[in-house]
Amino acid sequence: SSSDLPGGVRVMLMGIYMTVPMVVWMRYRGHAWRYIAEMGAAMYAGFVVLFPALWLEMLDATRVLVYGHVLMLIFMLLVMLWRVEASVDAHHH
Repeated sequence: SSSDLPGGVRVMLMGIYMTVPMVVWMRYRGHAWRYIAEMGAAMYAGFVVLFPALWLEMLDATRVLVYGHVLMLIFMLLVMLWRVEASVDAHHH
C-alpha cells in the first residue's frame, strides 16, 4: 500500500494523482499548454515548499499533505487571478 512508502514519495504521488487528471481536463476544455503548465506547477509548489520541513523532520508526511493542499489552493487561485483571461476564455471544445 502507499502508506508503506517513504513520506516524500507519498507526497509526490499525491501530486501526480491530482495533476494528471487536471491536465487532461484542462486540455479537453481548450486551455493552452502554457496555462496548463502554470497550473500544474502551482499544484506542486504547495508541496515543494514544504519538502525541507519534511526532510528536516519538522513536519511528517501527513502534515505536509494537509498543508500542501491548502497551499495548492492558494497557488492555484493566484495563477487564476494572474491569468484571468485564460481562466475564463478557454471553455470551449
